[in-house]
Amino acid sequence: MKPTFSRYAIFNLVLITICLITIIFGDDLPLEFAEPTMRSIYFVILCIVLPVSIIWTGNQIFHFKSNAFAIIIILISVPIIIISFFKKTMCDSTDKIIYTNRTNSSIIVARSFGCGAWDSDFPKYSYYKKTPFLGVFYFKTTVDTSRVDKSAWIQQ
Repeated sequence: MKPTFSRYAIFNLVLITICLITIIFGDDLPLEFAEPTMRSIYFVILCIVLPVSIIWTGNQIFHFKSNAFAIIIILISVPIIIISFFKKTMCDSTDKIIYTNRTNSSIIVARSFGCGAWDSDFPKYSYYKKTPFLGVFYFKTTVDTSRVDKSAWIQQ
């Protein structure tokens, strides 16, 4: 069955929504990439796909055929991408593995956020349980380390 125009439009609107949610709420989502290189590749693809997808949607759905529309979208999306890129690179988090699960490959990490010149205080740690998901992602949940069952976890 050949995809119709409405299927392309719905797919494109879902793609734009996923891109915007990832850019705006990326660090707060419970799903994260297991490898930093995969995160970087995803971010580069996101930076390319978002403006192209918005321009295609404007041309096909709303019939904006002028080049000015494309230029406006690029001028709006490029600063958003640059700001989120600097936020992700400057204020990147570091994970220190505290516990490893005895029965599966889950880990508990202490995550500190360092913002370079912006943050001169001692690191503030948040504790997360990271469970592998599909081999590429980690599903992270906050955990209270004082309530961890010591018999199920190996301290690192």
